[in-house]
Amino acid sequence: MEIGSIAMSGMQAAAYSAAVSTHNIANALTPGFHARQVSFSERPGGTRATAYETNELTDYVRETVNSLSAKNLYTANAKLYLTYDEMVGTLLDITA
Repeated sequence: MEIGSIAMSGMQAAAYSAAVSTHNIANALTPGFHARQVSFSERPGGTRATAYETNELTDYVRETVNSLSAKNLYTANAKLYLTYDEMVGTLLDITA
């Protein structure tokens, strides 16, 4: 597996999770609205995030925690990608 693609998929999954939390908060007062949850799973080359509707109302505390978790997940994968990019650059400098 290429580390770069794994990190990119992690950033995409984190961004999707943050978007779902934002959607839940924005629609919390909409009559009949049910919150969505995000499930993460492994796939070839990285991570996949899938949202599913629950029968629950929006829980602001849970959405705050989910948003912070998504931010931390994105940050960790971005750092992984930058490290990978630096390593590839160094390797190319050595072999050139």
